[in-house]
Amino acid sequence: IPFGPNSKCWFVCPSTGSNSNDGTTPLKAFSTLSQAHTAARADKNDVVFMIAQSNTASSTTDYQTATLTWSKDLVHLIGINSNAMFSNRSRIGTNTTGITPLVNVTADGCHFANLQAFHGVSGDNTGLICWQDTGNRNTYRNCHFAGGGISTTADDAGMRSLKLAGGGERVFTNCVIGLDTVDRSTTPNAELELPGPLREVIDSCIFTTYGSGAHAMVTVGATGLDRYALFRDCSFINPIQS
Repeated sequence: IPFGPNSKCWFVCPSTGSNSNDGTTPLKAFSTLSQAHTAARADKNDVVFMIAQSNTASSTTDYQTATLTWSKDLVHLIGINSNAMFSNRSRIGTNTTGITPLVNVTADGCHFANLQAFHGVSGDNTGLICWQDTGNRNTYRNCHFAGGGISTTADDAGMRSLKLAGGGERVFTNCVIGLDTVDRSTTPNAELELPGPLREVIDSCIFTTYGSGAHAMVTVGATGLDRYALFRDCSFINPIQS
């Protein structure tokens, strides 16, 4: 866990926390990540801990009503749970139709670990992105990016579980990118989009999908990649067309 001489810790408990608390201890936790992000200070290596409180998704999810923008450099987000790869119970989701991206990381130098972002909104929406990162030198470990969680959104053009939209020099380790519970049946879309990022490392990750139609694991934009994206020891799994 990153730390520095002036670091502070902030705590989020979606079920039992309250934004009227000061967020400085687990007993005084905030209820939302947006409140913790507001409290955290850029460039201090502050850490936000999101504490899992149940195996039931609804009891441990911070439901967004608008895009959660992570914009402060060197502010880190760590899930407190079993550290699994799939469906971590420190969870970000939404019950609102049409939020895109669900999470938008614009900051640099942040560490994210032990989290799930699940994009399961209803309604026939196009171009829904679960997690987007435009920053530099951010790192991810044991994170699950699960886009297109309902059939009406899974099958629309532009659906992405993860989009690296600019920036670069990020590292993804032991992450899961995609979702294999809902068919991406007819419309071309992808789990990961690389529209021109710089020097990406994707290490020991699982790409998972359920694609019976014109669906891609990874799509690369017209301008390609700046330098390279390194996929090291990754698995690409489609239960229909493996």
